[in-house]
Amino acid sequence: MSRKLEEYRIFIATPGGMDEERRAFRDEIREYNELEGINRGLYFNPVGWEDTLAGARRPQAAINEDLVACDYFLLALWDRWGSPPDKEGRYTSGCDEEFHLALECLEDSRPMKEVVVFFKAVEPRQLSDPGDQLKKVLNFKRQLEREREHLFSTFDSLTSFRRLVRQHLVSWTHSHEQGGVHSIGAHANPSFDFSYAQGELSSTLLLGEVARLADSGQLTDAEAILAEAVAANTDPKAINRYGHFLMRLGRLDQAEVIYRWALKLDLPGIHAAKSYGNLGVIYRLRGDLDKAVDMQRQALSISKHIGNLEGVAAAQVRLGSIYQRNGDGGRAESFYRQALKTYEQLSDPRGLAAAYSNLGATLVMREKLEEAKEAHRTALALNKRLDYQKGMALEYGNLGLVYRELGNLELSERMYLDALELNKILGQESAVAENYFDLGRIHVMAGANSAAEEAWNEALGIFRRVGNIEMSEKLESSLGNLTEESGNLGIRWESGARHR
Repeated sequence: MSRKLEEYRIFIATPGGMDEERRAFRDEIREYNELEGINRGLYFNPVGWEDTLAGARRPQAAINEDLVACDYFLLALWDRWGSPPDKEGRYTSGCDEEFHLALECLEDSRPMKEVVVFFKAVEPRQLSDPGDQLKKVLNFKRQLEREREHLFSTFDSLTSFRRLVRQHLVSWTHSHEQGGVHSIGAHANPSFDFSYAQGELSSTLLLGEVARLADSGQLTDAEAILAEAVAANTDPKAINRYGHFLMRLGRLDQAEVIYRWALKLDLPGIHAAKSYGNLGVIYRLRGDLDKAVDMQRQALSISKHIGNLEGVAAAQVRLGSIYQRNGDGGRAESFYRQALKTYEQLSDPRGLAAAYSNLGATLVMREKLEEAKEAHRTALALNKRLDYQKGMALEYGNLGLVYRELGNLELSERMYLDALELNKILGQESAVAENYFDLGRIHVMAGANSAAEEAWNEALGIFRRVGNIEMSEKLESSLGNLTEESGNLGIRWESGARHR
């Protein structure tokens, strides 16, 4: 039996030198159609200049005719901007013209629904001394950062490029099914905390300026300063900081290269230990836990050898986190307790708060709920003493989970509401969504399905906006089942305290 499919056309615009990305774009769309799209009644059709008057030389006007018939527009840039499409001089490149035409179509709704931009990462040496072509790309990126009107993301490998394409396909599928636009917040700026590194960075690294630029969303200029500092010397401190910046942007492949460079420059010193630790974080994020453990043990060994207690504590916490993720609660608890002793030696209240928080999460996993409650209450008290609101919000949420597991729904709800209030003040959208999600679970367990639906709809809207595909899909499923008679609906999800 034939089935009617809703077709959406996606135009990709790139300058020269991005043939691999153009192929990956088509491959990802084909795979998504086969695995997901067709089953949900829609079909994404990739469109590009190669589809225009195939076999002949295509003028820009002919390409534009295809573009205006598309539903979505994706511009991908690297280190080239391109050349003017004609002699009139209105546009500086074919991509420039295509981007502005897509914006005109978006304003007129004919039938353009969304315009997104991807930037492929460039090497630090090239970024520190850009030619005319790269300068034009960087200036365009700065413009997007200033205006904050258009979605943009960065990637450093074909894998991460395909992941971004897939995220948008999922978002556009949700838009199709919900009858509205639910965009991914790809232009949201990650937060950067450089304060703890003030005493260790090279004087050539303008740390204060980097932090100011990053906090204000001017990530292009912040990265340019870091790249220039890295290119100008072989200081492992500066190189490690640049790797940290890249990792916070999600550019893990590039960060790995940077950390390995810093590692070679400082063996077996304090910055080599930090490089090993940072590499361990990258492997953990990728899910390669064996390599992550190996890197953290190297960091721990060097830190012990040179008597660096800060490095020892950091490695102990990270090893605890890896074992916790791997389901080995016994080893996780052991490393967190070791970290507590180290932080006590250092008289470091912030480190103690983080270690108590992580220990509490592991104790929940091991069903030692009374001990977990005390650990999280200690972490909360330390964060209050420090007036560290982000830490306080985290611990309120963790205590909400503990009280829920103990069966005290009233106290659990109170803790989640305290967390929600703080996270709203802090502007932490993902944390706010998690608090709404947890409150919804409490309401379901209390039999208040109407309140649960309201909380979960709040969470779903935020998760869609920030691009959390997994949680969006789970919440959609739970909202769909909320009308069923199921007293256990709220505890089908995995339990687990949030940790650092």
